[in-house]
Amino acid sequence: MKLTIERAALLKALAHVQSVVERRNTIPILSNVLITAQKGRLSLAATDMDLAITESVEANASKNGSTTAPAHTLYEIVRKLPDGAQVELESASDGGSLVIRAGRSRFTLQCLPPADFPAMSEGDLPHRFQLPATDLKGIIDRTRFAISNEETRYYLNGIYFHAATSGGTQVLRGVATDGHRLARVEVPLPKGAGEIPGVIVPRKTVGEVRKLLDESDGSVDIELSDTRIRFATGNVTLVSKLIDGTFPDYERVIPTGNDKILNVPCKEFAHAVDRVSTISTEKSRAIKVAVAKGVVTLSATSPDAGSATEEIEVDYKAAAIEIGKLIDGTFPDYERVIPTGNDKILNVPCKEFAHAVDRVSTISTEKSRAIKVAVAKGVVTLSATSPDAGSATEEIEVDYKAAAIEIGFNSRYLLDITEQIVGAEARFLMADAGSPTLVRDGADESALYVLMPMRV
Repeated sequence: MKLTIERAALLKALAHVQSVVERRNTIPILSNVLITAQKGRLSLAATDMDLAITESVEANASKNGSTTAPAHTLYEIVRKLPDGAQVELESASDGGSLVIRAGRSRFTLQCLPPADFPAMSEGDLPHRFQLPATDLKGIIDRTRFAISNEETRYYLNGIYFHAATSGGTQVLRGVATDGHRLARVEVPLPKGAGEIPGVIVPRKTVGEVRKLLDESDGSVDIELSDTRIRFATGNVTLVSKLIDGTFPDYERVIPTGNDKILNVPCKEFAHAVDRVSTISTEKSRAIKVAVAKGVVTLSATSPDAGSATEEIEVDYKAAAIEIGKLIDGTFPDYERVIPTGNDKILNVPCKEFAHAVDRVSTISTEKSRAIKVAVAKGVVTLSATSPDAGSATEEIEVDYKAAAIEIGFNSRYLLDITEQIVGAEARFLMADAGSPTLVRDGADESALYVLMPMRV
């Protein structure tokens, strides 16, 4: 397989599929994205066995084929490449590795056989209808906050979709509850949805669908059965298992005889609640709402923090109701660790150097984040190797005239320092591979940074 694709198109597709992949997997192939080049298109697929997503984009494929690569690592590499870059993907003839090239950057990722990638069965999906993206977005945005996180009541871990009648009109309802609060939102029932069974769409699926809706202005094609649901919009298809359980009879907990009506200015009320709740205990977050004619008094009390009250003028005519300390210690003698004899001076374009470090470090191991910095006359070569992820190298032209030197750094520490550099250039003063490096800002001599090396 060999293809070339514009970075923005690849990044957008990878952003969609990689978020389905769990960070920790006991099955290695589930950490990978399936990459297929065929007939001038690139197809990406990912799954966690409960949810599967596929997206296709246009690409210049000079050689058809498929492979799999670590989803999150590939996404991070492409994300860190410069805007406008042309990205070349090429799999080895034995399928054991994938090479990514862009400009002077080159990455090699370890791959697993595409034949091992699991296919998620959709089965028969007898109910089909189209729902405007704005309607689906509205249901999700106004109900998902109430989805339960309690795994023991798994049937509350999603949004319940079903057809209903409201005021003589047929509607599609979305309902979510965690037992403490409930949200119900309805939209006009789309054609073809009148006979759908009540289904519970899992929390993760809801989140992934919502991400896709940000880029969709038209309609979403929905197909479902008692056990599966399929969403399709644009070039993206998402298939998910449904929660196997019975959603409670939520209508029974919606009160019908409440006769005390309070109208509040929403933003003012929300801000007041937010301010007063600062005092409430971390565990309960409880506040008291005392309502009297024309006024609401919000209050909170905590034995540790104190108390707070705030009043708001409201529209209400019914009966009153109440529903620094400094560290004690001695700072070490930091001057002893600032090196004074470092004679190898390296001047680098700070932003270009930082971006290169960020790209190459994508390959380094999660624990050490180590990269090697090899400095020779006029050039710096950054490299990283991981037994699991592969390897990466990148070169940068620099101002350096001293003897060649190789030194290892923690890439996260290195990036933390470069983020503080105000000027266009950073100056590294080095002694050898085992001694501290001094970093100065080319535009501000008042700041200095000391970075300890590491073995690579």
